[in-house]
Amino acid sequence: AHQFLTALPLSIPVPSIGAEPDGQITVEWYRSPERTLSVSISPNGDLHYAALLGAERICGTETFRARMPQVLSDLIARIEERDTESSSH
Repeated sequence: AHQFLTALPLSIPVPSIGAEPDGQITVEWYRSPERTLSVSISPNGDLHYAALLGAERICGTETFRARMPQVLSDLIARIEERDTESSSH
């Protein structure tokens, strides 16, 4: 979990961090009930993630190899992006 957190680019907002009953560490980026990403980090380096982006639900597993997986970087960016639709009105 420490390696994952230190691999986060400085441009990514700091996530909330928690512990699960099974010993995994969870990090979460939360913007609203419809825009959230949760990543559970297992002791062997598996990153189990689930994102909610409006009606779209995305989940999967990546293996952490010293770098942030691109799919997670992309999801974090989508969670954190400004609402372009509401700002254009």
